[in-house]
Amino acid sequence: MAAHIIENYKPNLITVHMFNVDHFEHKEGRSGSGVSKAVANVDNAIGRIVEATERAGIKDSTTFLIVGDHGFVDIHSQLAPNVWLVKAGLMEKRKDRGNWKATFLQQGGMAFLYLKDKNDEQTFKQVQGILQNQPESVKKMFKVIPQKELAAIGADPEAKLAITGVQGFTLQTLSRNLS
Repeated sequence: MAAHIIENYKPNLITVHMFNVDHFEHKEGRSGSGVSKAVANVDNAIGRIVEATERAGIKDSTTFLIVGDHGFVDIHSQLAPNVWLVKAGLMEKRKDRGNWKATFLQQGGMAFLYLKDKNDEQTFKQVQGILQNQPESVKKMFKVIPQKELAAIGADPEAKLAITGVQGFTLQTLSRNLS
């Protein structure tokens, strides 16, 4: 479609989002077979766009910017911290959290801890205990980021702490087993 638009309308600006590489990297990691095919497909599409500028007679006055939205690290495991909160009775086993006192909300590479009552120190201490009392085999999968560090990077001041997965681990707020 971009090649057609370039040849027929010679736009001053056109942006094209080719999402297959991102999709397959999320699904398979950086080296998945779908990634190789998606990269080849994008390479072919870019070639067709460049050729369209040649046919339209505007290649010499065209600048191509080819960018990605982020890098990728291969992951092998997911960690779902809200499962711990459900087991502790701090939230219900429901997507809307039901009757909850604490919950982790995942954003990017972190899961931020929120309390329903932001002044509920007893629940906060309970969550800290849950994190500290995980077996070493689990604790090595994540790092706790205290509120002071979150404030330093401009994170939501309502978040009491955050956890981030170490390399190879990613976070999701709900396990597939929670519905």
